[in-house]
Amino acid sequence: GRFGVSHSRVPTESRPGHVAMIAGLYEDVSAVFKGWKVNPVEFDSVFNRSLQTFAWGSPDILPMFGESTPHMTMDFYSAEFEDFAEDGWVLDQWVFERFHSLLDMAEAAPDMLERLSSPKTVFFLHLLGLDSNGHAHRPYSRQYLENIEKVDSAIAYAYERMERIFGGGETAYIFTADHGMSDKGSHGDGQGVNTQTPLIAWGAGIGGPSSLAAVPSSAASSLDSTLRTPSVVSPSSWGVNDFVRRDVEQASVAPLMTALLGLIYPVNNVGVLPTQFLGESSSAEQSRDPLRPSYEAAVMLYNNALQILNNARRKSHLREQRTTWFSPFPAENDGTISQKQEATVAALCERDSVSAVKHAKELAFIALDALYYYQTYDRVPLMAVVSIGYLGWIAFVLVTLYRCVVLNKRLLLLPKSRVASILWVGCFSIAFSYLWLQSAPLLYYGYYFFALLFPGLIVANVERARDSTQHDSSTLGQVLLTAATTVALTQILVVCYFRRYLLSFVLVASDVWIALHSTSSVLSRVALACTQLVISIFPLLSTSH
Repeated sequence: GRFGVSHSRVPTESRPGHVAMIAGLYEDVSAVFKGWKVNPVEFDSVFNRSLQTFAWGSPDILPMFGESTPHMTMDFYSAEFEDFAEDGWVLDQWVFERFHSLLDMAEAAPDMLERLSSPKTVFFLHLLGLDSNGHAHRPYSRQYLENIEKVDSAIAYAYERMERIFGGGETAYIFTADHGMSDKGSHGDGQGVNTQTPLIAWGAGIGGPSSLAAVPSSAASSLDSTLRTPSVVSPSSWGVNDFVRRDVEQASVAPLMTALLGLIYPVNNVGVLPTQFLGESSSAEQSRDPLRPSYEAAVMLYNNALQILNNARRKSHLREQRTTWFSPFPAENDGTISQKQEATVAALCERDSVSAVKHAKELAFIALDALYYYQTYDRVPLMAVVSIGYLGWIAFVLVTLYRCVVLNKRLLLLPKSRVASILWVGCFSIAFSYLWLQSAPLLYYGYYFFALLFPGLIVANVERARDSTQHDSSTLGQVLLTAATTVALTQILVVCYFRRYLLSFVLVASDVWIALHSTSSVLSRVALACTQLVISIFPLLSTSH
């Protein structure tokens, strides 16, 4: 078999990781508002494309795919069974027991054996025990390491039974994870320990391990990878430095399963087929180049690139329909995409798998860039409008406080000048007309509304307060000083979030300020100062233990 690292994306949580691996797409983080359980939008997946899928595991994961896939048979334990106070291995043991019960039925009933032997069948074992033990006891704990050993033994036994029941070399196996975990037993952020997960594949359709010594130096510098910047050197602690490591994006696991099963790629897949995991060409040239891909792998990669390109073109079509001044992706206008397609087809006709894979991969990356271009088509104007809205709201709050609290005057909703009012209403009309011409979503109207509302309100209230400020400049200066101090303290707290030790300096500085300016009794000041000095020690302590 072959191994590598699957690189996930933030947030490194269970739901987005499983969606990436099984559907080949990176779900919008807004799914968090559904608790990572309910699908905000239904999506296609490898399970949906399969002939049949049998799955066992967590009630938080399986329903995401099973509730919309009628040919998926799933069995999951109750949420109460996930007890962090217990050994997490019991969760994995439950999964393996149900899996072996199905294999027992296959051995006892010929019709069940025939059904399970059907091509395009998926067996999905979701093993939550390691994650539970990692959270409860942290990685490198006795419980965690023992869980790894038990899972390794269970997988070896499951593999032995599968090969015996269904015939040797008829099944492909993929072992991977949805996310990593830090030494503190946490995940979710973009640290390497959380984004890097193992990917091990073996069995039918998977190539054998490649020794680095057997790889030509010319090929070693350009190892096939679905990463823009591949990493092929394994840490010495892994004990596999003599073998080629093949890294992929997490979404590439889905097209890998699709290719091994002979399925159609999921509709919204954005993963690039990692041909480096598939078996190489059996021709004489392969003996001289262990990394030479097969012709079949090149064809599958080209189909994968076309699938991503069709997604991008569909996005382009929808965008063009609702955009008055449409600007297409540059590679569509200059003919780059057409050239890559023609080059790939020509290489396939000549059965030059190396060139075909090269051109097909370049086409896939261009298609991904096009897809990203159309998905973020409105990013710049939207970011500008939202930023103006937030800054306007902050400024409006400050103006309101000054007018209502300092000057003790009521808040005004319209500018004093008729010209200013007309310009304000005119800006609203122009903005909403533009959005209507663009067939913009209703949410966009809200963004533009607030971006224009607050500047108008600020003008209305600053305009009326000008005379008062001229006669009370000292009060205005005091307000501005207070506002600047508040902003500075807020920024210091933000910096402390990234550099915890600065909290200690903040606490010590507050002690000095209390000693110089507080009017409390000496005993109270001493008690408060000692308390803060003790608290200031904690930000300096390590969080790793």
